[in-house]
Amino acid sequence: MSTKAIDIIKLFMYTIAIDIMKYKIKKHIIVTNRQGLHLREAAGLVDICKKYNSSVTISCRDCKKVDACSILNVLMLGARRGDTLTITANGKDADEVVFKIHEYFLQGGGI
Repeated sequence: MSTKAIDIIKLFMYTIAIDIMKYKIKKHIIVTNRQGLHLREAAGLVDICKKYNSSVTISCRDCKKVDACSILNVLMLGARRGDTLTITANGKDADEVVFKIHEYFLQGGGI
């Protein structure tokens, strides 16, 4: 195999690695609201998640990951003040949805 062919294969593999890395985003958010993550804030989070094509999961403490597009799942986490939420998004617009969720919480949505 020629060096040019090897270089092309290396470039292709590097491009695939970058694509895979940018499609999975994880963010940790601390709940600071006295009432925890309750209905109104959970509904706002679900609304954001439903606007994007990425798969979004959320976990809290030792709970399993749940689909962030389901309000019942989000509420069943029972996130209390001081808990750390782990938001994970997979998909082509993962960075956008995680940014919007982070922005939502920074503006007072549940934290």
